[in-house]
Amino acid sequence: MEVAYERCCGLDVHKQTVVACAVTPQGRETRTFGTTTGELVELADWLKELDAIPGVGCRTAQVVLAEIGTEMSRFPSAAHLASWARLCPGMNESAGKRKSASTGQGNRWLRAVLVQAAHAAARTNGSALAAEFKRIAARAGVKRAAVAVAHSILKAIYYMILRGTPYDDRPHPERDIRSRTDQRRAAVRQLERLGYKAQLEAA
Repeated sequence: MEVAYERCCGLDVHKQTVVACAVTPQGRETRTFGTTTGELVELADWLKELDAIPGVGCRTAQVVLAEIGTEMSRFPSAAHLASWARLCPGMNESAGKRKSASTGQGNRWLRAVLVQAAHAAARTNGSALAAEFKRIAARAGVKRAAVAVAHSILKAIYYMILRGTPYDDRPHPERDIRSRTDQRRAAVRQLERLGYKAQLEAA
């Protein structure tokens, strides 16, 4: 059966309430709003934000909000929230070599749903999260890439709630700098494995 529209929403309008049922590739969600101006504006905002973050659908958003709430003051920073969600890998480095490190203790339910969202984000076209997933998977594997993207998703949610701002899918300049640095290092290591000594100079 051919899918005409991947995303749609049906409205059941009554005198006192408006029932909205939204369907996206990530699942279905039904919410009830009042008919005052403020609640109708809330309905419009909700519909706009459903698919703001690639990979985060209605069900994922429900789980995340149920776990972390909407009061971000209990988390001093996005890093503290990521650690609470088991999305901060530990450091295990010896003699300059990084070894396997677990993400430690934390909220395993939140971690699971965000890792699932990361895999969904990796399948989106043209998003910054998909680019991040592919970049990390190429050098560190799919599992670590999923954890890294889940970490980015959670940080985005933290700042959206804290600042009341919409999601921005533009790549972060600092992330682009790290990406270019990683590419240079990978190229040098590849040449060294082939028996060459490389010295880089700006073009």
